[in-house]
Amino acid sequence: MRSRPMDEHRPCPRVEIHQLARYCSAVFAAAGVEAREAAEVAHALVWAEAKGVVSHGLRLLPIYVRRFQAGLVRSPAPLRPVREGPCWVVLDGGAGFGPVLGTLAVDEVARRARSGGLGAVWVRNATHFGAAGYYAWQIASLGMIGCALCNAAPAMTVWGAREVSIGTNPIALAAPGGDGTPVLLDIATSVVSRQTVNLARERGTRIPLGWALDAEGRPTDLPERAAMLLPFGAYKGSGLAIFVEILCGLVGGACSRHEIGRLAYDFDRPEGVGHFYLAIDLGQVSELTSYRQRMRQMMQAIHDLRPAEGVDRVLLPGEREFATEAMHLRDGLPLDPSVAEQVFAVGDALGVPRPALA
Repeated sequence: MRSRPMDEHRPCPRVEIHQLARYCSAVFAAAGVEAREAAEVAHALVWAEAKGVVSHGLRLLPIYVRRFQAGLVRSPAPLRPVREGPCWVVLDGGAGFGPVLGTLAVDEVARRARSGGLGAVWVRNATHFGAAGYYAWQIASLGMIGCALCNAAPAMTVWGAREVSIGTNPIALAAPGGDGTPVLLDIATSVVSRQTVNLARERGTRIPLGWALDAEGRPTDLPERAAMLLPFGAYKGSGLAIFVEILCGLVGGACSRHEIGRLAYDFDRPEGVGHFYLAIDLGQVSELTSYRQRMRQMMQAIHDLRPAEGVDRVLLPGEREFATEAMHLRDGLPLDPSVAEQVFAVGDALGVPRPALA
């Protein structure tokens, strides 16, 4: 999962997580979002924030509200089927909120997996859905293997090129763990997120070479000159990004590459992104008792590996984020002061009282 450190130079107020979710829901509802959908979008953002994935948390609220008020996002989501088969369906999202479309798609893909062992759902004419892991996690919480993909507006170069050509197209995979907590992998196909580079620019610090290229396609360590991100693992991340584009954009009939409206910049045109969801019902394709036992054994074997120098414990994908969430549930969620002010400014304008901070 992708995360971004908070502003370490300013004290961070804390807020109770459930109170924050209610506040965000109230902000969306005050903006005119249907009440149930307002709660769903708020839950998706706070879910990411609580796990430390702040790049896909609260900072998205002002952008989501602005796009809704500009008429680029619709509520309630007019989701409708376009074509379907026994275990799959292509849906038109009607420019509904991404977290709403995603949660509806999870329900549909799980229903089809229960019927036939596995299910696949495409959603076209969709919008940004926050953290891809939110949806893979939902599927895994139902006792299934889950996968969630989404394409995005270009911010990265294809390996070997020197121009912005493809999105940082995320990939999320989740599986039920042996102890009930899912194993959850959520990654972008770029080395780092655009938000991480933006933070370095705000702080006046350099970035490592290998993160980005300048407008001429040359490696740069100056964040203000970073015109395009680089894929992780060179051709490997590039290849994965291309296949996410194929699945989400071309197969599902969504917008692709430069056809996609940029979330935080293009407030005069819709995004039109595509989502793809896959679910595998373990109860049908596997022997559950054996699966759980072998999963526990594998998890324990990984935890028992000798840590590398400077590493306290070897972790499975998602464990750090779930531990972060548990800490924030206990101690309260720290808010980046600058992000909090942006969010509260939206709520103030809509007449929503601010939550109590510690």
